[in-house]
Formats: sequence, C-alpha cells, structure tokens
Amino acid sequence: MKKLSLYIFLVLMWCNVGFAANYEELLNKVKTVNNKETIEIMDEVILGFEFENSFLEDCVNEIKYFKKWGDKCKKVALRLDGQLNLMNVFDSENLQSNLLEIGRKLDNGEKLDFIDKTKLQTKMDKIIELYSKHGSLLKKINFLKDNL
Repeated sequence: MKKLSLYIFLVLMWCNVGFAANYEELLNKVKTVNNKETIEIMDEVILGFEFENSFLEDCVNEIKYFKKWGDKCKKVALRLDGQLNLMNVFDSENLQSNLLEIGRKLDNGEKLDFIDKTKLQTKMDKIIELYSKHGSLLKKINFLKDNL
C-alpha cells in the first residue's frame, strides 16, 4: 500500500495540474534578460524559493504532527511543476552567462549602477541556501511519506 501511495504521489508531482504559480513567465523571461534584469530575476527567484519552501515546511509539519498526507501536502504535489520551473530559471544558460559577465566586471573594478560586489554575493548565497533547503525539505517529505 505504501508503494502505491508513493507512486500516486510521484505521478501527481510530475503532472501539470495547472496551478497558477508555476513560474513559466519567469522561465521564459530569463532567456532574454540583460545584466540588470538578471539581478531582478535573482530577486524573484529568492522570493519564489521562500514561497515554495513555506509550502514544503507546512507539508513536513502536517505529516509529522497529524500522521497523514493531507491538504498541505496535496498542495505541494500540485505545485511541483512550478518548483521545477523555478529551479530551471536559476539553471538557465543566459542567466549564468550574465552572472559571469557581471562578476567579471565587478572583479575588474567596474562600477555598476544596479549592483555591487557585496550585494551580488549576498544574493548568490541566499539563492544557494534556499535551493539547498528546498532539496532537504523534499527529501524529508519523501522519507516521511514512505514511513506513514
């Protein structure tokens, strides 16, 4: 029975159920952004990961305290396409290329009106922290789901 419920969970997580916040617009936008817009995208990615991680934390708590796969976890399953899109935004070739260019300019002492070295490093650290937390929360959910 546990394997069946895990299978259903995985199918739901991979199906596009049309939940509104799926970050498709952001994923399309990142393909053509310039350096300044890249920094704006980073801010949106940070906000998106904070938002998605809150759903994951709710699901972990629901399983831990109520010992069931309830509405909060169902919401996580419905949002998986958006979570994957959010991860793909940061993995975008254009975004990474722009970040390298921004970094080179800052390392060479060039002043940019939209970011400085410290702020760029802070944003990068925050995204890495949130990305890592996201993965950890997903692992917790899978572990807890397997052991319900």
